[in-house]
Amino acid sequence: QYPMAGQLQMDLTAAAFACDQTRIATLQWSYAESEHLFQFLGINGNHHNISHDFSSRGSGYENYNAIQTWYAEQLRYMLAKLDSYPEGDGTLLDNTLVLWASEIGQSTQHAPTTMPYVLAGGAGGKIRTGRFIDYGNNQQDNNQLLISIAHAMGAEDLSSFGHASGNMNPLPNLS
Repeated sequence: QYPMAGQLQMDLTAAAFACDQTRIATLQWSYAESEHLFQFLGINGNHHNISHDFSSRGSGYENYNAIQTWYAEQLRYMLAKLDSYPEGDGTLLDNTLVLWASEIGQSTQHAPTTMPYVLAGGAGGKIRTGRFIDYGNNQQDNNQLLISIAHAMGAEDLSSFGHASGNMNPLPNLS
């Protein structure tokens, strides 16, 4: 039921956005220590154990990549759904900002550094799309990313987020 339930949640989210019932949603498939099984992908074993038990080859590596690929395909589905709704001079995706993230950067160590994030959608022209930006291994980027998102969503006066020791400026070069 996992794939079907997730697709229905994405359909409902896109429809709620299109009907202007809400403009904010959180979709969480699972969590890092999930014992979730991916039998529908032909994978034996749970996600958490697979994420810790692999080298650069072998079945663990292939299974982990298959799971991560499946999650990326779900993001593609959500973005296509948002892009299918006309809105103004563009689409709902043009006027939306989607953050795709994981709470860990390196699965075998549960490392919260070098976090990969994907921002999709143009936020009504406030985010320049079609680029890859590498901010390096700066742990303060988490605060900066969330401040940048808040600014793109209209909360320009927000000057702090997260731990006070973090950098409180928006990320450069997003707009």
